Amino acid sequence: MGPKIRVEFAKHPAVFSPGEKVEGKVLVSADASFKARAIEVRFRGKAHNAWYDGGRKTYYEKEEYYADEQITVWPSSGRSWDGDSLPSGVSEFPFTFALSENSPCTFEGSVGWVRYTIYAKIDIPSGLDNSTKELFTVVPMTDLNKDPQAKIIPKIFAEKKQGYFGGRPLLVEASCDKGGYVPGEVINIFLTFKNDSEYDVTAVKVKLEQKSKFYGKAWGTLTYVSKSSAAKIKEHIAIKENATGEWRGKILIPSLPPSDLPGCSIIDLKHRLQIRVTCKKNVDLTLPIRIGTFPLLPEDTSPQNYPPPAYVESVFGSVDAKEKDDGDAMSESAFTPLYAYYDWSASPYSALREEMNKVSTTY
Repeated sequence: MGPKIRVEFAKHPAVFSPGEKVEGKVLVSADASFKARAIEVRFRGKAHNAWYDGGRKTYYEKEEYYADEQITVWPSSGRSWDGDSLPSGVSEFPFTFALSENSPCTFEGSVGWVRYTIYAKIDIPSGLDNSTKELFTVVPMTDLNKDPQAKIIPKIFAEKKQGYFGGRPLLVEASCDKGGYVPGEVINIFLTFKNDSEYDVTAVKVKLEQKSKFYGKAWGTLTYVSKSSAAKIKEHIAIKENATGEWRGKILIPSLPPSDLPGCSIIDLKHRLQIRVTCKKNVDLTLPIRIGTFPLLPEDTSPQNYPPPAYVESVFGSVDAKEKDDGDAMSESAFTPLYAYYDWSASPYSALREEMNKVSTTY
């Protein structure tokens, strides 16, 4: 059996911030001594979009790099073509790379992604090289207190006439308690109804949606848009004909990447509430919201008092992160991004949570 190679990060979980050093080690284990020319480590940060458009019969693709460095961690000086001996047992070789300050957030989408990867390879004189890779998550600090849109309460009106031959209108107003949230927070949703029609309102459906826009290029530039449901609720209600009424609902925000994906020019990311009011003719409303990684706090609250986030697996789960240039020696690899998630149930912060609920207008 030949030597085995794997990568370990110094941080657990392996979540880093832009500008931070990515530190770890390559571990090589062998039952007997063996010869190798070198042990190489490569760090790559990359965004990649690719899809086939059946209507245009064209393959669209676009990519950009945020880092691409390679170092030799063994031997310390020049390599020998015939190789030098490595001992049996486990040998460790540390590495360090630096993330740029504008590194975008790790993201996995339907036709595109942003990934940060450490590749390690043993260059063996005879036989196949032995290689592996390990992905890690990059999450930037997205402070909602510095985002003007996060402080604006989104509100929208919609009117639709019910019935045939015109009919009479159903007017719906939708809003939520603020414009910006972090995963782990609850969105409070408010609906008011003025039902002048002769049909009852029977249900409300709300979906927290992540809308991803991917840019690709062939003969020209094309945009691919996908929508993913991160959370949803449905409630049966009864707003009778010729009546007014209100509805209040809540959605807990699961583990999600921050909005916009700043630093990445080929993927755009938005979050919104999609609301459907069920009547003879459904009324649809959209409320844009912002997702950040640092919560919107009351003005008199010190930032030091907020609960530290945990890093929780993305609500959308794992992906197969094998890429076309991994080579035959690279096994398929499952990867799940980790995003900042605030557990507001922790007792030292329960009072702060109550204060945060008062940040915006009381309804």
